[in-house]
Amino acid sequence: MKTRYMDELTTERFGRPCGTIFATGTPLSNSIAEMYTIQRYLQYDLLMEKDLSHFDAWCSTFCEPQTSIELSPEGLNY
Repeated sequence: MKTRYMDELTTERFGRPCGTIFATGTPLSNSIAEMYTIQRYLQYDLLMEKDLSHFDAWCSTFCEPQTSIELSPEGLNY
């Protein structure tokens, strides 16, 4: 809600939403759900326009399931 409010304020001033900037790579490295959350903060109107307002719809558009073996954090087991 706060990011959309900031976008409303800056749209009136600059003609396009630019009220919030996230300068971090952390959400991209944690999980795909966090990527969706960040996109909801920064491109809420676009997601609504493209009918991708729910995580399942967004994920089925941009994600591809992949099964793979992953090393444990200790590096000892898979």
